[in-house]
Amino acid sequence: MKTKTIAIALLAVLLTVFTVPVYASDNIPPLPHAFYGTVEVNGDPAPAGTEVEARGEGILTNVGNNPFIVTVEGSYGSSHPLEPKLVVQGDDASDGTGLTFYVNGVSTGQIAEWHSGEVTELSLTVAIEGPPPGTTDVSDIISDTGVFINRVEAGSSDDLCWLIIDSDTVGLTRDGAALTEIKVIKMGAPPALPTGASAVGSVYDFKPDGATFNPAISLEYTYDPAKIPGGVAEEELVLAWWDSSVSGWVELESTINPETNMITAPTTHFSSFAILAYEPPTIPAMFNLSSLAISPDEIAAGESVTISVQLANTGGETGSYEATLKIDNVVEASKQVVVNAGASQGITFTAMKDSAGTYTVDVNGLSSTFVVTGEAQAPDKSVVSSPAPSASKPSPPAPPLPPSPSTPPASPIDWPALLIVIAGVSAMGMMIPLLARRKKHARYWKGPGPWDK
Repeated sequence: MKTKTIAIALLAVLLTVFTVPVYASDNIPPLPHAFYGTVEVNGDPAPAGTEVEARGEGILTNVGNNPFIVTVEGSYGSSHPLEPKLVVQGDDASDGTGLTFYVNGVSTGQIAEWHSGEVTELSLTVAIEGPPPGTTDVSDIISDTGVFINRVEAGSSDDLCWLIIDSDTVGLTRDGAALTEIKVIKMGAPPALPTGASAVGSVYDFKPDGATFNPAISLEYTYDPAKIPGGVAEEELVLAWWDSSVSGWVELESTINPETNMITAPTTHFSSFAILAYEPPTIPAMFNLSSLAISPDEIAAGESVTISVQLANTGGETGSYEATLKIDNVVEASKQVVVNAGASQGITFTAMKDSAGTYTVDVNGLSSTFVVTGEAQAPDKSVVSSPAPSASKPSPPAPPLPPSPSTPPASPIDWPALLIVIAGVSAMGMMIPLLARRKKHARYWKGPGPWDK
């Protein structure tokens, strides 16, 4: 049944982000198609460790969750958005590409179409003759007391992990019975790895749980060098087993063959096994100061010396360092420098002394001396210097000529008197028209005078 809800679409995006390889930004792959459902082998629920795979033209395999390793018996995922599923990524696949499903490498004969971004529920069934891949039947080569009659080689389904059991080795179940079969199962959800460690290849679970061997049997594990994290040498890989009693991984005494890319180790019991690569620890910045030099080491008073040191960062990270110059145990100067990991840098100071003597130089614990001879010449303030006489003394300026007697000197203006005169003239100008108008008025006119006749 195909579901196209918003939740499923979001799930498809999350599956793409966390389970598909990284591509260049200019070649972004399409969203994957996720499948989930029940899976049966020979009519029984598929056991944990069963591999479910989808193949088709343009479909990527051995990427992310294709194949899917069964962790819950009879199921390869569920409809829950946060549970893992069989994620089928199309590389050159076109929409509608046919997919064929395989269980432990055997075709189920069931076909579905690949559609980018969809999530589909599909129940799978398969018939497989003989023991499933990764299972070795030893019932006919072991005695009733658990002694192996012949040498046994039991391998995983991908032929990368093998157990070598020599004849006369005793192999017993947890209950003390003789072993009848050995399973090497690829784990889909292995126990949490130690901090700073990563698994090189798959993690395998050896069953039956609690089986023991005496003497120890040999575990051989082939690894892909391309999967070793950067900065980790092949010689640093270790085989480790999961100790459920302490919930932690325990390292085995391993032997590595870089030519065959194989790591081997002895073991006396069954558990989960993995090749671990521990990333090198980050070493903080570590500084080494050296090569204190003073040039020149003898100067006259008032001259300067150059004091230099060499600083090297032998740590694994860039760091900051403060260099302090002391002369006769008195701080003269400090410099803060930043040096990259594995790099070195010179630090230089300049100093000057006016008094004769031997001076001790210290730069963060490195010490040496320089000598000052004589005294600095200070100016003699008791001698007053006079300016040198000029070759030709300039003539004094001519005195100003006295005013001519025919021209009286100008007297200062009496501004208050001038203002009073101006105000009086203005007042007279305003009164004349008023007096003229009064003569023509009836009250003041007495008739024509004798001069009017």
